[in-house]
Amino acid sequence: MPRGPGALGALALLALVLIVVKHLAGGDLPLRLDGMKPRYLMNLNPRDPGPQRAQEFARHADTRHIRYDIDPGLGVDAATLNREVRRITPAAGARSRDANPVFAELKGKIRVPLMTIHETADFRVPFRLQQDYRRRAEAAGSGHLLVQRAMRWPAHCSFDGAMRQQAFDDLVAWMERGWCRRATTCSATS
Repeated sequence: MPRGPGALGALALLALVLIVVKHLAGGDLPLRLDGMKPRYLMNLNPRDPGPQRAQEFARHADTRHIRYDIDPGLGVDAATLNREVRRITPAAGARSRDANPVFAELKGKIRVPLMTIHETADFRVPFRLQQDYRRRAEAAGSGHLLVQRAMRWPAHCSFDGAMRQQAFDDLVAWMERGWCRRATTCSATS
């Protein structure tokens, strides 16, 4: 990665990191920068600095499957970035559905109608996870059971009561009558 002397080198590296984070979050999404501001430092540090809690989360981390992207013309390409980035492998059994279903990998094998709501600029649980889950559901043949709604907002789980009520009513109608009003898909181009 390009480096320069002192502060200019640090700023150049920070700019590259912000571009990579943009892609990790789902792309150039609405309100992305607004959502990043309050979460940026928190995402670099564990919320609970206690060693036991930090170790437990780190035990489940897995970056082997993540494909990092970067905008062109910044002195490094995606192939180089992905080849040289440090990868994290989880502890044996840490992602096992039987041992701890909270950290198990979601496969997209949906058996009943599922509706999700997600803010476009959520940096606690990035929007890209919705995009990834759409791809997994489609690959598993259950994409028809997944309706995803994107809310333009820079926060995490900040849906108001009216939005929750509408989503619940639509989910019930979908289950009872087989239709869903205002269905959206969280694709890579959303």
